[in-house]
Amino acid sequence: MPKINLLPEKRKAARKRGVSGTLVAIVLLELLLVMASAVYSHRHFTIISLQAETAQVKQQVASLKPDLDMIDSVQVRTKEIESILQEVDSLAAAGHRLVPVLREIRTIIPGDVWFTGFRVDDKGAVSISGGAFAMESVARTARQLVHSALFDSVKVGAVTLVASGDQDYYTFTMSCTVQVGR
Repeated sequence: MPKINLLPEKRKAARKRGVSGTLVAIVLLELLLVMASAVYSHRHFTIISLQAETAQVKQQVASLKPDLDMIDSVQVRTKEIESILQEVDSLAAAGHRLVPVLREIRTIIPGDVWFTGFRVDDKGAVSISGGAFAMESVARTARQLVHSALFDSVKVGAVTLVASGDQDYYTFTMSCTVQVGR
């Protein structure tokens, strides 16, 4: 008995194509998932490495902060010194040589005397105010100024005893002139 096929043969071929099309779609979907996971993994590890680099940069910036603060303080101090130098230059332009006067004062003043004020005017008049623990130190300061080759007309002004809690001390004022040509 012969076999009679009531279904067309095209359907069998279509069914075979449908199974192979589904299989191709599944493979493509799996490839797409693998590629997506690869892209995600790459981005994830890139983000982790960037976070590590960011933490390292933050640490380096934190270690540089004290140096930057020091540089800022040096710049502020440099501006202060520049203003002082401009003031000294303006005094020198007016004909006064302040550095030799200060150098002479530093060498002749006894160690137990301190100055609280020092002024040189345009005419070379010097005003000094200060303190000492003994009257003899004030007298020694005046004598040193008299014997100095840089100063003339030394005069001791007021000398006052100041009662302090720990130790009494004397305050004084003196005046003199810088010799012409000095």
